[in-house]
Parts: sequence; structure tokens; C-alpha cells
Amino acid sequence: MLFRSAQHLPAVKLSGEILDAGKSLSEELDSVHRAIESARETSEAYGQQLATASESLEQQDAEAVRTMVESLSVATRKVREENQALESQLADTTDELGRLREHLEQVRRDAMTDALTNLSNRKAFDETLERTCAQAEARKGTATLAVIDIDHFKVFNDTWGHQTGDQVIRYVASVIGRVAEGARFAARYGGEEFAVIFPGETIHRAFSAMEAAREEIASRIDRK
Repeated sequence: MLFRSAQHLPAVKLSGEILDAGKSLSEELDSVHRAIESARETSEAYGQQLATASESLEQQDAEAVRTMVESLSVATRKVREENQALESQLADTTDELGRLREHLEQVRRDAMTDALTNLSNRKAFDETLERTCAQAEARKGTATLAVIDIDHFKVFNDTWGHQTGDQVIRYVASVIGRVAEGARFAARYGGEEFAVIFPGETIHRAFSAMEAAREEIASRIDRK
């Protein structure tokens, strides 16, 4: 069985992308927290000014009242500006969180996809198989698993080279991918091995589908 790291998304890269997304999310949340805290403090100060003004208005002369009104006007404008800044910050954060959500979803898809064939990878296969078996058991239903291996692939790879071997793997994967229509699930299990899960299907239907795929692959002739 042949494995080459270039065919798989490096775990270090995935971890780095997840950490970067988490850091960006943390920074956005910290920024929103600071904006909310600033708006809260400004609102509290404004409330205190209003309370003080209410208590003292009856005891002040016209000039003092005018000064008090000007002070409240300034405080009101500051509260309005703080609220506008907070609304803008929340809007920006909402957009950024949407971007981060899309990025993390892409990272999740990359973590579940084989880079060479674009089929699901071993991790996705393991999770899907476990889930499919649990559902079949709960519903007292059936599920069939087909495991496919390219015969004599190591000899072919050693004779014709890795690039040609990769082309063969991609072609076989494309045929197997077409077999996995509907609820079926196809994955590159590793090296030259593939697997197809047939939820709710009997072994006879699975065998028929895989035999059709085998015949299509076997009929391929390189005319170059």
C-alpha cells in the first residue's frame, strides 16, 4: 500500500488555519465586548447626569438651568455617538463572523476530503460508517460496505511512475464516485484502496453496482 504526503492535506496546515480562525473570532468578540462596555459606562454616566439634573432644576436660576441643559445636550450627543459606534461595530462583527463561519466550514470540508481524488477521506469514511451502522441497527435495517483495491498497483506505479499512478487513481475514483449516487457514500480509504457504503441496500445491489464499475474501469484503453 502506497501513501504519499502530497496527496493529503497536511495536519499542521489544518491546525494552523483553525487556530487562526479561532484567534480572529476571539479578537472580534473582545472588540465587541469593549464597545459594549464603553457604551454601558457612557449610559450609566448619562443616567447619573439626568438624575442630578432632575434633583437640582427646581433650585437653580435661569443661567444655571441653561448651563445644565447644555451639559445634558453634550451628554446626549455622546451617548448617541457611542450607540452609533456600537451598532457599526456589531454590523462589522456580524459580517466577520459570517466570513469566519464560511472559512471554518471550508476547513472542515478540506479535513474530510482526499486532495488527490476529491472523494471523502479516511476520517470522513470512519465517521460515516459508524453513523450508518448505528442507524441501521436502530432501524433494524441493512447496510452494505464494498472495499475496492486496484490490483498490482505497486508494480504499475514502480513501472510507470507516480504521476501516471496518480492519474489511474483519479480515474478509478471518478468511476467509483459516480457509483455513489444518492444516499451512497464513496471514499478513498488509503493508497489504492477505496470504499463505498450502501445504506439500506442489500449485498446483491451493491455487488451489481460495483461490478458495473469494475467493467467500466477494465474497458478503459489508453490509445496514446
